[in-house]
Amino acid sequence: MAVTPAALIQPKFASTTATNEYAAQSRVIVDKFTATNVGSGAVALTLWVVPVAGTAGNDNRIVSQRLIAPNETFIVAEMNGHVLETSASIWAQAAAGSSLVLYASGRVIA
Repeated sequence: MAVTPAALIQPKFASTTATNEYAAQSRVIVDKFTATNVGSGAVALTLWVVPVAGTAGNDNRIVSQRLIAPNETFIVAEMNGHVLETSASIWAQAAAGSSLVLYASGRVIA
């Protein structure tokens, strides 16, 4: 069994609709997840860890409308250590477009 460090989500803006940002190709452990607000006002972030063949919903929400201040980098401790099985995914939604830059890294287990 090989364990490989990897960027799970390369830096990108979070969408204003719930969007699948990462789908696991094999088992994955999330080590760090950050959201940086590059906008001029506070922006809410919502995150989900969605099981195989599921959709983002109340039953798999990890972070609910967490306000991130302008120029703040929020380290999402709630994501640390989560295990995604093959085909599980991370979904995200920002309350404003082109404001929150997401980045996630972890370990891929193959």
